[in-house]
Amino acid sequence: MTRIRKIGIPNGGTTGQALVKNSNTDFDVEWGTGGGGGTPGGSDTQVQFNDGGSFGGDAGMSYNKTTNTLTIENIENEQLDFAYVLASFNYTQR
Repeated sequence: MTRIRKIGIPNGGTTGQALVKNSNTDFDVEWGTGGGGGTPGGSDTQVQFNDGGSFGGDAGMSYNKTTNTLTIENIENEQLDFAYVLASFNYTQR
C-alpha cells in the first residue's frame, strides 16, 4: 500500500501575506509578510540611509513630497559639476 503525503498550502494567511520558505526543505513554508523590519531613522521628511547597519536620518537631508523638493545641506565634492546638476534638475536657490 502506498501512502500519499498531503502537501499543500498551509491554512490561514491574511491579505498582504505570502508563503515564505523556512528552510531549504521542500514544502517547509508558512504565511508571512514581506519587507524589511526596523524602526525608521531620523524625523519626518528626513531621507533615510544605512548608518553602520542601522537606519539613519539627518536634518541636513530631507524630502518634501508635496513640492517634490530634495534639500541637501553642505555638499562637498571637488568633482561635482554644478552646471550639469543645475541643467538636470529644477533648481531653486534659497
